[in-house]
Amino acid sequence: MKKAFYPIAWFTIFSTMIIIFIIAYWLIAPYEVLTFYGNNTELVETTVENTVKSGEYLPVRENYCKNMAFPSTVSRTFIDGISYQIPVFISNRPVGCKESIEYIYIPKAIPPGKYRIETVYSFQVNPLRTVHFTLTTDLFTIIK
Repeated sequence: MKKAFYPIAWFTIFSTMIIIFIIAYWLIAPYEVLTFYGNNTELVETTVENTVKSGEYLPVRENYCKNMAFPSTVSRTFIDGISYQIPVFISNRPVGCKESIEYIYIPKAIPPGKYRIETVYSFQVNPLRTVHFTLTTDLFTIIK
């Protein structure tokens, strides 16, 4: 009877060790999903002193390399002392390097003033871990 339990006990110990190693790897492994370069989040000159009307688009330069094929959850906040959160959306850009201009919509509900935009890209890289990247633009002015 004892001899029948030894293989089961060793299998259980071995399986537990494998699970512990997988969980440890998921928690501490470095994930370079996205890398930003150079003049990232630079405002493209729209008018004098980076002014944009509410309801229009603010052009922002992006220079990045996406290294892994994970979709991202994008959260944007307009900050002027008070944070104005806009709806979160899912983005799935292709893997590779790209320099482009992204047009960020300025909601009509945001009052006029000087703002900066904080964008957080979140990637769910495994069942236990989410990797976040935060970018902040320069100051710009919203007018009616």
